[in-house]
Amino acid sequence: GVILGVINVGSIYFLLRDLESPGMDSSLVFPMNNMMVIALASILASLLFSEKMIRKKYVGLVFSMFSLLLLYFSSI
Repeated sequence: GVILGVINVGSIYFLLRDLESPGMDSSLVFPMNNMMVIALASILASLLFSEKMIRKKYVGLVFSMFSLLLLYFSSI
């Protein structure tokens, strides 16, 4: 519990720090944070629990990364 608590506090700290930085808008920070959590969970699930990544999961991850790129370039 303590390890997860430290990780959670750290993620909130860095999320708030990103929101304070001049180039980062909240419309970019929150989707990026959510997508990175999903991507990390998918990678850890396949490595630690031998979960099979089917084509639908890969396509979903690629499309979500592409949408993050579109959000980023639209905010510039």
